[in-house]
Amino acid sequence: MGGDGGVIASNRKYLRGAGTADHTADAARKRGNASVDPVEVMTTCAVTGTPLNFASTVACPYGRLYGREAAVEALLRRAQRDKTTNDNDDGDFEEIGGHVRGLKDLHPVRFQLGPSSDETQTSSSVPVCPMTGLELNGMVTALLLVSKKDTKTTPNVVSERALKEMGLEALQAEYGPFDEMIRLAPPASSLDEIKEQLEQKRTLEKLSKKQSKKKDGTKRKKMDETKDQCSIATKVQRKESSSSTLRKSQLSSTVASNAVLSSLYNNSSAEQISEKEKNNNLFAR
Repeated sequence: MGGDGGVIASNRKYLRGAGTADHTADAARKRGNASVDPVEVMTTCAVTGTPLNFASTVACPYGRLYGREAAVEALLRRAQRDKTTNDNDDGDFEEIGGHVRGLKDLHPVRFQLGPSSDETQTSSSVPVCPMTGLELNGMVTALLLVSKKDTKTTPNVVSERALKEMGLEALQAEYGPFDEMIRLAPPASSLDEIKEQLEQKRTLEKLSKKQSKKKDGTKRKKMDETKDQCSIATKVQRKESSSSTLRKSQLSSTVASNAVLSSLYNNSSAEQISEKEKNNNLFAR
């Protein structure tokens, strides 16, 4: 073509911009156009590309599957990179994705394993739906049941068909309680919708936290005001009690030091006693 010994561009795939030939060196476009094998997505780690160990698998909000150790290591590398790079430096390609903020965004995946019907499968056990028995091979929609307090050891991945047949209420009774459902290995066409839903959810969570903090602050302020009022009332009562005791003490001192007042109080007491004695004597007779 150009006299350099290259091939004749008789096939469209060799023309730049027309196909997906490897020699175009357009890695980003290649990733966008390359067909994804759904079976591979359901059985390999999204970070390392190695086969998943179904006994130690986690999923992110986008429904991507990771080996637990590989995901943790990726988060640690990202944290280390953030410490050593500038804020304006984008760094290398984000291997786990910025939507995974930490371990709290990685949900445990517990597949029920069953025998594979595909003779070409290298593994004898594959994920299956515990309700319908369908193989969760990427061709069947798989749903991860996510619980905030995940303390169970039972399978938490079912097929969409199980949800339709059982209904949400029955599924909650059997596998709940769960807070949300995440579709595992979703098609690329639905990724934009999933991202939008996740952004809306996190925005609502932030607003809820702000309102909760505001309510807590208002409640705490009222409690502090109540405590202050109680403290003031207690101080006033103590002051009044102290003043009353002081007045009584002063009055007793004044009476004791004044002969006239002392005789008056003594005579009054004597008269009272005399009257009481008179009454007693009267009834005694």
